[in-house]
Amino acid sequence: MFTYRNQTNSRSPRAQAAEDAGRKPWSRLTAAERHGLTKAQALDLQLHLGEWHHSSEFANRVEYFDPAIIERVLSGIGRADIKAAAIAVHSHTAWEAASDEAQATVKLIESRRDTEWEQAEWTK
Repeated sequence: MFTYRNQTNSRSPRAQAAEDAGRKPWSRLTAAERHGLTKAQALDLQLHLGEWHHSSEFANRVEYFDPAIIERVLSGIGRADIKAAAIAVHSHTAWEAASDEAQATVKLIESRRDTEWEQAEWTK
């Protein structure tokens, strides 16, 4: 079995390249970079853009987030509105109960996220 351990970390070479480019696991984002969201909420809002890499000596799958993209997607949206949007997308029942404002926020986040996805160099 191949392990990803060297003297300084236990990441795959691609995980290290992602970190060198500024992307990182949720656990290493600062509170400000998280915008008050939990990892589950960020995943519900699809803020990770699908990137993951192997990490640890057991090659665990770890989602990677780009703090710059998260900032651009969530820029100008208040934390309470971001949280309401995350709750709204969590389930069909939550969506039906969400306010028009929360639904509009979700659509804004989705539009910005899709634009970032199309422009992200690592996805090409």
